[in-house]
Parts: sequence; C-alpha cells; structure tokens
Amino acid sequence: MPQLGHTYLRTHRLKGNVLSFALRGEATAIEQSAAYRRSGRTAKTLVNAGRLRVEVVALRKGASMAQHRAKGHVTIHVLRGALRVTTTEGPADLAPGGLVVLAPNVTHAVTARRDASFLLTLALERKVSLSTP
Repeated sequence: MPQLGHTYLRTHRLKGNVLSFALRGEATAIEQSAAYRRSGRTAKTLVNAGRLRVEVVALRKGASMAQHRAKGHVTIHVLRGALRVTTTEGPADLAPGGLVVLAPNVTHAVTARRDASFLLTLALERKVSLSTP
C-alpha cells in the first residue's frame, strides 16, 4: 500500500514526488488473490509513469514467464522464494535479495524454483529523434 499520503490512482500513475510501498505486504496480497490461486502467477502494477514501470509479481513453484524480451532495461529483484532467469548467456539462480539487470532486447525467461515473489522494473529507452536545422 502506498504511504505518506500521496495520491495513488487506479491507473497506477505516479502522482506527487514520492511513493512508498511495503513490498512484503504487496507480495502477500497478490499471493492471496484468486488469480494466483487459479493460475499460479499474478502481478500488480505499482507504478506506470512514462518510461518507468514497476510491478510486484508472484509465481508458484514451476510457473514461468515464457521466453521474451523487453524494449528497455529490466531489473528482477527477488523478494521471496527462488527464481531462475535464463538468457542466451545461461541461467542465473536468484534467492531473496538477488538481482538481475538486463539490457534492452535481451531474450530471457523466468521460472520459479520455489514459490516466489519479485519486483520487476522496466525502464524504456528514450526515443531519439534527429532533426535538421
């Protein structure tokens, strides 16, 4: 839940200068959701502000996010459980507190080795426009 009295809109857009979240509480809440109980995976967007997106994600043991790639930098920070992040450079096994940072367009897959929750951050690249004087 956001703290410090700042506005948190249903659209999850950043309002004000500071948002604060209790990540363990956010993770626990989505792990208790119907979607998680039904499919073994769910996510909640905490921030969607321009080029920045922050989500808390829960995966049941054995559940995965299929191979994909993102157009921006990605961070995966494990809050609870264990994950394997597999890229073309090989697997990275993460325990609580583990962090992986991926460059834009790196193909990767994420698999829960144990029931897990993690913070996923996507920072999209700034579009560069060339203009002639």
